[in-house]
Amino acid sequence: MLEQEYSLEIDNENQTIQGVFIRDKFLFQEMRGVIEASHLEGFNPTAKDIENIRDAVINPDPQEVERIEKIWSSDNK
Repeated sequence: MLEQEYSLEIDNENQTIQGVFIRDKFLFQEMRGVIEASHLEGFNPTAKDIENIRDAVINPDPQEVERIEKIWSSDNK
């Protein structure tokens, strides 16, 4: 079975990443930067990955936010 070549598709004019529209221009620019940097490190996101990231940023899970805050808090040295 031949592996398909991966392509990171970013459309700045239409504010899409992998075909997923990000309504907020600032959020699009922030996500684009993070996704591009992660892509250079080997992350090959699908459209579903981009949807999940976008949705998690727009509507974060309070338990996940709390877990991250504990990791980064000064009390956890």
